[in-house]
Amino acid sequence: MPRYIALRNRKRSNKNGDLFLAYGALTVVTLIWALAGPVIKLTLQEVPPMHFLFFRLLIVCVILLPSLSFQLKKDPIKSKEIPTLIMLGLLSQSSLALTFMGYKYTTALDAAIITLLSPLLAVAAGHYYFNEKVGVKTKMGIAVASIGTFLIIIEPFLMDGATLKTKELKVLGNILILTATLAFLVFTLWSKYAEGEKSTKIKRIFKLLQLHKLKKGRSPITITFITFYVGLASSIPLLILETKGYLGPTNFSIYSLQTGAIMGILYMAIFSSIIAYTLYEWSLKVASVADTAFFNYLSPVFTLPFAYLLLSEIPTKINLIGAGIIGIGVLIAEQKKS
Repeated sequence: MPRYIALRNRKRSNKNGDLFLAYGALTVVTLIWALAGPVIKLTLQEVPPMHFLFFRLLIVCVILLPSLSFQLKKDPIKSKEIPTLIMLGLLSQSSLALTFMGYKYTTALDAAIITLLSPLLAVAAGHYYFNEKVGVKTKMGIAVASIGTFLIIIEPFLMDGATLKTKELKVLGNILILTATLAFLVFTLWSKYAEGEKSTKIKRIFKLLQLHKLKKGRSPITITFITFYVGLASSIPLLILETKGYLGPTNFSIYSLQTGAIMGILYMAIFSSIIAYTLYEWSLKVASVADTAFFNYLSPVFTLPFAYLLLSEIPTKINLIGAGIIGIGVLIAEQKKS
């Protein structure tokens, strides 16, 4: 019996240690992605969205090619896994086209506040798909936060001093940011299921789409790396459309790139892509969806000073009101029962 207790305590200790490391990884990811918004907005002043996305993914894929080739030789991908990996790539990397287009029209602050809804939805989704506990207050909090998010999305129509077209484009940008946020939430849920988490509801979705779980023990790093190549492939037709002028007029030339734009592309390629996504994917094997939600709450807090320092963006009254409403929703949702 003492030996059994010792083994049990050791397992608990190992689990707590892994969870601590996962929290550390999520903290680093939060800081990287908090800075990513202002960096994207700043770089878009010189580089069109789809060109920016293509350059980012091209650099990532070139850097990762030797490592991914080695991993695939050691542990080849099964044919039945390919559709699942493609879908995860579309949700996590290809959906960034929505994010980049969204930042073209809206502000980094608006985007950061809108993404505050994501962690609340993650908690609700974790409950619905993985039976993670959630109470009535959480549901109330989500409803309140949704009102605040809606207010931020329609904010341009409530402000004076801009043309109708400018207001419409900013609303479009806000909607694109929200859509990309929801796509990444689906990626988080499906990724957890594909890597082994049980969910009868997602199982039915996978069956409907003829998707399969990934091989047990499949490296999160391999999964993350493959999604980048899916993103690169899907960005090529978008690049062509932008070059032809179908996504808006552009006279961009790669020879005109300034140092700031190059640094922005490299930051998004190395830090916001390779490092952040690898850490995030690894943390999902240990942390729950609700755990990731807590760190998502912190991201806008870090984005505020970054947006001010890099872009001189200052919150508007509507920003503050919307963020306040969302904050109230968060407090309601996270309030523990006595």
